Amino acid sequence: MYVRILTAISALLFHTMTWGQTVTMTVTVSNDWTQAKTCEPVVINLHKAVGADALPWHVARAVVERDGREVPCQIDDMDGDMRADELVFLTDIAAREAQTFRVTLYAEGLQASYPPRVYAHMSIGSKSETDISAFEALGTGNVFNSLYHHGACFESEMVGFRIYSDSRQNVDVYGKRQHRLELATTKFNSTEKHLADGYGHDVLWNGRSMACGTLRDWHEERGVLEVSDVKRRGQRILAYGPLRTVVEVSDMDWHGTLCCRTRYTLYAGHRDVAVEARFDTPLPEGQRFCTGVQKIGTNPQGILRANGIAASWGRDWPDYGKKQLYQEQSVGLAVCVPEEYIYNKVEDSLQYIFVLHAPRQHTFHYWLSCCADMEQDSPYHSAREWFAALDGWQEMLRHPVKVTVTADCWPDGTAMSSWFSDTTKVDINSCGRAYRVTDYGVKKDSALIQTTALQRVIDRCAADGGGVVVIPRGTFLTGALFFKRGTRLHLEKGARLKGIDDIRHYPLIDQHFEGLPVRYFAALVNAEHVDNFSITGPGTIDGNARRFWDDFWLRRKQNPKCTNLEALRPQLVLISNSRDVTIQDVSLVNSAFWTNHLYRCERVRFLNCRIVAPTEGKTRAPSSDAIDLDVCNDVLVCGCYINTCDDGVCLKGGRGPYVDRDSTAGSVSHVLVEHCRFGSLSNAALTLGSDAWSCRNVVMRHCRMEGTPRMLLFKMRADTPQTFEYVRVEHCSGSVWNGVEVSPWTQFHDPQARPDMPPSAVRHVLLRDVSLRCTGKFRDVRQSGQYTTEDIAYENCNGL
Repeated sequence: MYVRILTAISALLFHTMTWGQTVTMTVTVSNDWTQAKTCEPVVINLHKAVGADALPWHVARAVVERDGREVPCQIDDMDGDMRADELVFLTDIAAREAQTFRVTLYAEGLQASYPPRVYAHMSIGSKSETDISAFEALGTGNVFNSLYHHGACFESEMVGFRIYSDSRQNVDVYGKRQHRLELATTKFNSTEKHLADGYGHDVLWNGRSMACGTLRDWHEERGVLEVSDVKRRGQRILAYGPLRTVVEVSDMDWHGTLCCRTRYTLYAGHRDVAVEARFDTPLPEGQRFCTGVQKIGTNPQGILRANGIAASWGRDWPDYGKKQLYQEQSVGLAVCVPEEYIYNKVEDSLQYIFVLHAPRQHTFHYWLSCCADMEQDSPYHSAREWFAALDGWQEMLRHPVKVTVTADCWPDGTAMSSWFSDTTKVDINSCGRAYRVTDYGVKKDSALIQTTALQRVIDRCAADGGGVVVIPRGTFLTGALFFKRGTRLHLEKGARLKGIDDIRHYPLIDQHFEGLPVRYFAALVNAEHVDNFSITGPGTIDGNARRFWDDFWLRRKQNPKCTNLEALRPQLVLISNSRDVTIQDVSLVNSAFWTNHLYRCERVRFLNCRIVAPTEGKTRAPSSDAIDLDVCNDVLVCGCYINTCDDGVCLKGGRGPYVDRDSTAGSVSHVLVEHCRFGSLSNAALTLGSDAWSCRNVVMRHCRMEGTPRMLLFKMRADTPQTFEYVRVEHCSGSVWNGVEVSPWTQFHDPQARPDMPPSAVRHVLLRDVSLRCTGKFRDVRQSGQYTTEDIAYENCNGL
């Protein structure tokens, strides 16, 4: 239940990000146990995970996400320095399961509010209360009757506790009839009206016993001692919720030498409490403490096992002064102590006791738990049921989940900008005036070619200062459209922007295509020098390309060496020389050629798109690459479904013997592909090449292959000096032909020779936590004299 944390982070990787003071990290939670866990707490120490030098600013808020869905979390200041130092969230995790979360820390803003599942309270006075978060008193002082409910009280939906502020420091128990939060209403002492309304109440008369899991002093001759020999004692509520509450009890100069702070931590969805005693100096060899559970009532039942379980069950009046109000209650108590701390076990007239020692250690820990027969949803209504459950509880505690925190960084070790963790979608309502095309003369007639009318709306939108061109429900037939500065495109549900299947409606324009500057046909949707351009859904852009496909295959049949450019067909979307581009929630289908071609663009997001073209059958869609990134940097492809007849996400940038001297060519870097599904395609999910020469820092993660020919493909040209480096694929699964392939690419080579041709290389490639069903090979790394491979590594990969 309680986590051990492994951090795989160096302070070097986490530095203050001047572009927004945020830090992102990936948290992997693994349950190696044979049973599922619910409401499993994940606790991350931010000082250890991030490092004080790497995070000089205060964490104002945190966001935890799994598969794009936000997970409730809380940030706590556990050392009292007014800076958040721990992050907490809960997860339900199956047996043998590993889960991955993205955590983003922000220096600004307010922490999100989540429904409270725990509660903590402490106040002075009984009639006119003054809420406090902490108190400290002289060791001889007695504030027991000055504090409402005699000390701090705290609860989860299942159970409640209070900790006495006197020398007993008893952990007292509150029983519930229903699973809900109640202490804000009842303050531990329910009235007759509360009882009539179904609330619970105090269920344990503890007297001079240690009640349930109280930490006490131990004397070899006198036995259990109250915590009286202290100079100062106090209580603090360190965490209030919504997911956990932490109450700390302090005993300063205990026996004149020890300073101890004991923390009681209760998580939402739990009836057990983690207890940790922290000392400022190592404990001496002969120092002993004790804990245990009291014997309840006149005929108590109990167990005291050498393996660390002490438990009791009994029936008694919870408050002898209020017998007219409360009835006798049956209550179960338990503690679980790690065997290494057990010095002895003792039974006396009041309790079942473990004597504890932890020589030369600063801390020791154990757990306590309870149940009440009045609890309607509890499975424990007898001593037999309660005692039988404790073995399973102990076994669960012995199998904590493993938590690994890694920097959200690029394969070369540089920090990944928080821009990549921001999947906030474009809100078209905040993008200026909406230009609904049917309000400006465009007809709802699927057979009418309306290129001129649609372009007129785009031009007016640009002339007016910009806005959103809106395509309403219906099919609108058009040739090439050219978007201008300040304009955006939105397709409403049921809207279909359909391309004309006649190449004469796509004028020739200058562009960079297949790695070279060419004059070729415009795409259906074009945008050049349009910063902040967006295409938003949920409508469809349809290339209507069957006629183009048939023509291509006919040409290929007549001339197998026919190039792509000779087939005369348009792309679907061409965006060039633009920054801050977003394509979201739209379906991009049936492209005649490449579906999305981005040239010299920066900060591009594809969010939740559907990109498809026929991959099999009578007519396939040749060269219908889903996303071609041509001399682009900072690209996020997230949550998309991709199934086209060629590459999925393809990195390009230039080709030819002298590509490194070509001003129109360039590198591709910082590309993140995550949470995507790839269908059968006809080539690869992620491809570097063939028209690429320099690619660096490319990550694909949390993606699913569904009969994809290749997961990762490197196309190596003999006529181009290529360097593909720092590529990482992780947490991907599914079915493929080949997992990773490096192979020569021989199609359409440049016949020029270059005497001083720089060497080509694929290097620093990591596949991690990948599980594939391969009909071919997981690794198909072919050797060749035209390139070298270096540092291609595999970690925890299945399918090898």
